[in-house]
Amino acid sequence: MSYLFYRFYRAALFLRKGVDPEIRAWIVFSIAQGINLYTLQQLYYSMNSINKKTIPDYIVILIGLAICVINYFLFLYKDRFKMITKKYDNESKSARIRGIIIGFVYVLVSISLAFYAKHLQFS
Repeated sequence: MSYLFYRFYRAALFLRKGVDPEIRAWIVFSIAQGINLYTLQQLYYSMNSINKKTIPDYIVILIGLAICVINYFLFLYKDRFKMITKKYDNESKSARIRGIIIGFVYVLVSISLAFYAKHLQFS
């Protein structure tokens, strides 16, 4: 999980220097995890033929806040992102390329599965 955060952090640095890339990485990583939970929920509903298509808004908000708070303490609290970047900054070029591919595939699969799971709930 810390490696995926690192990949998001590096992408945030690449896209725009400065302006707190660790905050942007934290936000994007939290959103990605929220999408993954939504996908699991939709797949569960589809596989069990549950008619309830959505959960209450307040539950969604609480889950989103919980994800953000947990990720804050895992990655940002007391500058923990600095330890993560130190750990992975010395990776070889092949490991870096592999990491970029892993991060890209993670995002692509997460989004694809979310659309697929959303489609399943109507069948």
